[in-house]
Amino acid sequence: MYNEEEVAIKLGIVGNQAVGKTSLILRVAEKKFCGNQNCGVALDFRSIRNYKLNGKLVNLNIFDVAGHARNSDLALSFIKGASALILAFSLKDQEYYENQGDQQTEKLELQIQHWTDKIIENSCENIPVLIVGCQLDLVQDQERLIPALDEKLQEILKSCKKLNIINNTEKNMIFFPTSALTGQGVDKLFQIWTLEAAKTQQFRGSTLKTKSHLKKQNQKDQCC
Repeated sequence: MYNEEEVAIKLGIVGNQAVGKTSLILRVAEKKFCGNQNCGVALDFRSIRNYKLNGKLVNLNIFDVAGHARNSDLALSFIKGASALILAFSLKDQEYYENQGDQQTEKLELQIQHWTDKIIENSCENIPVLIVGCQLDLVQDQERLIPALDEKLQEILKSCKKLNIINNTEKNMIFFPTSALTGQGVDKLFQIWTLEAAKTQQFRGSTLKTKSHLKKQNQKDQCC
């Protein structure tokens, strides 16, 4: 699938503020849980080098759009050219809103509708999108909440024809429940996310390759 040159895969992640996006990335980048990641910038960039995909090492370039930048054209422009995206939401928040009655339904619908619209406006048609529920460890009644959310998301996303929604085939669901604290579901999610991105880059013929001597030259040219 890849040759001996380094392969860089561009990924993007969007979602409301404080849903657990950055902690999810850091679980893989730092191999530990990093909580309370309150990002003051509109966009965070993180590179994960030597990530193993199908026995090969690739570099992941991840653009994390802050929730408070949900209407920032500049921040959202960085997901253009991404080969696969994650749309994240908080499972903990959804359990809370569900306990308050119909507010839960409206809350989830508004989040998904807002971010799918932004993805359509700022990325290529049919880009792979993974719907990810974060903070699974904070959900008290997982057996009840997860199937209910899956059913609701199926209803919300059934009319979204311009996006390639990647299903969680292992769990037979439309979304991926995860916990950055325990690591539950995270490794499998990243494998699927990265694989879908690699497929997209191959289809586009835009796999980014960086030969070692070019990398050294770029490092030499940097001012700091």
